[in-house]
Amino acid sequence: MRVWGATDRGLVRQQNEDAFSHFVLSGAGGEEVYFFAVADGMGGLEAGEVASFIALRDIGRVVKEEPLGSSTDVPSLLVRAFCEANRRIYEVGCGRGSGSMGTTVTAGLVMGGTLYIGHVGDSRAYRFTGNSLEQLTEDHSLVGQMVRNGEITETEAMGHPRRNILTHALGARPECLVQRVEVQLVPGDLVLLCTDGLTGVVSSEEISCELRDRAPGDALLHSLIDKAKGRGGPDNITVVLYEHQ
Repeated sequence: MRVWGATDRGLVRQQNEDAFSHFVLSGAGGEEVYFFAVADGMGGLEAGEVASFIALRDIGRVVKEEPLGSSTDVPSLLVRAFCEANRRIYEVGCGRGSGSMGTTVTAGLVMGGTLYIGHVGDSRAYRFTGNSLEQLTEDHSLVGQMVRNGEITETEAMGHPRRNILTHALGARPECLVQRVEVQLVPGDLVLLCTDGLTGVVSSEEISCELRDRAPGDALLHSLIDKAKGRGGPDNITVVLYEHQ
């Protein structure tokens, strides 16, 4: 196995509005194509759970329907998939009378040694390579913007009272802005996707130590989840790990 995923309600929330997905497809040349994603729903009254489910369902459907080969424009495919999911979540939210229904989504697709990422919100994608952890996505949040502007530090952001205010979310508006990332992987690289239930209480340095000290697999994911729960588990916690071979 090269992809693992796990999710936990945490110790405070009444339900789990996070979701994750991963699957393997066959590319045009017979090569394996890996897709994996996490989502953190919001909106209350079960709207968050619905939004995260729709997002991963519809994004996965669009990806599965596309013939994947060397000529495929993967970044554009991911943007199209995100936009279709965004439209559906927005329609459902309007139908429910909920003006705040939405979800974060961070999705990765690996084909031909290249990692393609589509991202909206404050869930994160990391690459662990050569014993070094690199955050590949930017947090679409108020405190994320403050960190990028040099107003506060990463540590201060973790405990900031407005850390849950997003600047972009899938389904919150009729249109969505998708961050696209493209990275060449080397054998041994690890790609970690996670919701802010992990990064809100566990630092990047601590995540790096876990990835360095433990073999990839379910035990590693549950160790990360247990570390977040050891800090009070104030939010749902979801992690997906991909190992490049």
